[in-house]
Amino acid sequence: RRWRDHLQLRLIEHFGEEQGAGLFRTYAEAFPDNYRGEYLPRVAVADIEKIQSLRDEEDLGLSLYNRNSSLGSGLHLKIYRLGEAIGLASTLDILENLGVEAIEERPYRISPIGRLPVWISDFGLKLSTAIENPLTRQYFQEAFAQVYLGRIDNDGFNQLVLLAGLEWREANLLRAGWRYLRQCGAGFSQRYVERCLAHHPVIAAKLIELFH
Repeated sequence: RRWRDHLQLRLIEHFGEEQGAGLFRTYAEAFPDNYRGEYLPRVAVADIEKIQSLRDEEDLGLSLYNRNSSLGSGLHLKIYRLGEAIGLASTLDILENLGVEAIEERPYRISPIGRLPVWISDFGLKLSTAIENPLTRQYFQEAFAQVYLGRIDNDGFNQLVLLAGLEWREANLLRAGWRYLRQCGAGFSQRYVERCLAHHPVIAAKLIELFH
């Protein structure tokens, strides 16, 4: 069987006969050669599910996952967006402030029938600590989206999402606490406070616990 034949079987298996057949008609020829050469059809099914959830060009889909293939292994972040791709230049600072380093980028243009083209940007990541808790993966994805959409600041407080296992709202709470202290005359710089909390993530988590 060809790649597209396996995609059809996987779609029907995952979504059922009627919906799977409809999605296959939409996505049968949507994936470019470089994508089909690097990802299995079952991965495409998961990507289609993410693409289908995008509401408009301002919406983001995110998937933080462990990759293990002939192209290498390690932690990856997939970003899904309608219309235009999200490039490395616009995400580099966000990822660094979340405590990870982007070491590669693989963009793919997906062209489903009857829909806007979708870009999948797959970033290979390097980080100093493993992500063991599934909730932390969710928190990371949510924090990235909030920063990218301009709803919270892009600074070093965001690395506490990974280091201390905080939600983006809790990292934002520590940011607000620091700003209050600065208005009260605290003499330390924001960068210094960010480094202290990053070096002592257990204390950062305890401060949030104390607040709750």
